[in-house]
Amino acid sequence: MEIRLLKKSEIHLLEAFFFKGWSMLPNYSILSQELKKYASQLRKQNYLDTKITKRKGKQIVGFFHQMQLVMIAHVEYSKQGMSIYSSILHENVKFTWSDYLEQFEKMARQLQCQTIQFQLLSELSPDLNERFFEAGYQKENYHFSKKLDIKKGIALGGGGARGSYAIGVWKYFDEQQIDFDIICGTSIGASIAGLMVSSTVEKAIQMWEEIDTSQILDFDGANTSDISLASLLLTIKEMAKSSLATTGISSAPLYSLIHKYYDLDKLHNTSKQL
Repeated sequence: MEIRLLKKSEIHLLEAFFFKGWSMLPNYSILSQELKKYASQLRKQNYLDTKITKRKGKQIVGFFHQMQLVMIAHVEYSKQGMSIYSSILHENVKFTWSDYLEQFEKMARQLQCQTIQFQLLSELSPDLNERFFEAGYQKENYHFSKKLDIKKGIALGGGGARGSYAIGVWKYFDEQQIDFDIICGTSIGASIAGLMVSSTVEKAIQMWEEIDTSQILDFDGANTSDISLASLLLTIKEMAKSSLATTGISSAPLYSLIHKYYDLDKLHNTSKQL
């Protein structure tokens, strides 16, 4: 399901709802009057970019399934919360109650809203009341609201030296005081994910500036600072010789590096998903 803002040039899309529109909730009294309100708001939405994250305040939003507009809604949102004033479904849409709530909660999470509220005009039946309660909503007068559990995550890619870019991104997030609940990565990205949970960006930068091959693997030639082609070929040769002679290359230096820069107790006790 694609959720996006409708724009002024799409007012004609409302026509399909005049005779084939319906609502799962009593949040308007007369369909034709409500659609006129939608048209009035749409005339103000002269947008080029219709991503819902680009605007705040009162908006007319469209829900598209396989490029067909199946539901429209009059909403208002800010960082604090999202209010649904009304919603109109096309008669051809086959939404279950859980589908209906899921789409609005999905939209609220995309907007990083802390709460979601459905504003109604009249009392619901006991059955619909119970469905809201089962979904975790609280009732106040004719309104139902819910505090959303929003988790932010970051995934860091692998690629050896590309890890320096990941640390740069981490530094930016740190400066902006953006925190994450879920941190994961692959290869060097997994190493930096561990640092993000257990250390500081300053220590990560220090580690990156000081690190060399000898701090990760133990073999003759690991300490060379020569980066010429001949030196690199010699390093590969020494790695191969050491591996054959000792049935593998010792990674003992890596363990020392981990103990120096990672707080293992913090890693074990973190509330974040790693």
